Amino acid sequence: MIRSDLNIQGFTRDGVWIKPDDAGRVDVIVQSSGAGGTCTQRGGDGERRLMSFDASALPDQMPIAVGRGGGGGICGVTNCQRCTNPQANEGSDGYVVIITSIPAR
Repeated sequence: MIRSDLNIQGFTRDGVWIKPDDAGRVDVIVQSSGAGGTCTQRGGDGERRLMSFDASALPDQMPIAVGRGGGGGICGVTNCQRCTNPQANEGSDGYVVIITSIPAR
């Protein structure tokens, strides 16, 4: 059985990823932020991607930028009379999760 340790780092705000010593494979999950909608219509979803890299192809440090969700629409008297919470349809924030496999020695 081949065993490896996992180093998992999550980012919900901008930051810097530092590659762990002896890193092998790096899996990155990126969730982009969602678009804001109006008070009666939901905004668009963000997109999720999974990418894998050989750690030797990556620099020792990488800046991470995490997007904020879009703002909700403003309710006007004529088009949003049913709206009780004008920020109800704000887009969701994005996130980044980096999972690094460190092979056993």
